[in-house]
Amino acid sequence: MWLLLPLTVIIFILFVAHMNDASEKSAGQRVMEQYLHEKYNADFVVSMPERKGSGFGIEGNLESVAYKKGDENLKFIVRTSSKSTNDRYYDAIWGREETARLKDIIAAIFGDHVTYSVHMMSTDLSRDDLGGKGSVPPFDEASKKYGQEITYYLLITSDAPIHDGNRREVNERIYALFKDMKTDTSLVFHYGYNLSPTDVYGVSLNQNDVNGLTSANDLNK
Repeated sequence: MWLLLPLTVIIFILFVAHMNDASEKSAGQRVMEQYLHEKYNADFVVSMPERKGSGFGIEGNLESVAYKKGDENLKFIVRTSSKSTNDRYYDAIWGREETARLKDIIAAIFGDHVTYSVHMMSTDLSRDDLGGKGSVPPFDEASKKYGQEITYYLLITSDAPIHDGNRREVNERIYALFKDMKTDTSLVFHYGYNLSPTDVYGVSLNQNDVNGLTSANDLNK
């Protein structure tokens, strides 16, 4: 009987800890819902958060996946802690804008043997930063305003192997693409075969690399 007491105490402590954690997550979920509503004048669906980055003496934060009601296909990350709450909704919107804009451009240059993805990662922007109206400004406007505070990731994957025999052709196509990549943001670009680290040939560029291009020959260096 006496041996059962420590086990009972342990089970009770674990139960209380679980209940406290569930309560904190529910409270964090409500905080994020309210935050998004006030920031964007709209209702959002916020998943039950998970605790990230916490450890001994480290609070970490609660992280959820959210989407605007009626727009379930555009999901983004929102986080909260005792210090702040922030979201990546505007990054998701800008990524979708650029994905749509580049569709015909990439198809015309590379044909139908590539897939691509666009992701944005910018500094934390408040409602006032976004204009104070609860709406997200178009990417073209935002890129001019925030410049290199926005990192623009463009990944292009070819379904055909890339090798010395077609390297020049690939370079010419990539150079042609950058004529339509007029952005003030900080660009991170990669073109490769299934984005495999074992590619015979691939191209990875940052914004400084792109700014220094004068012809497709620069990509051969």
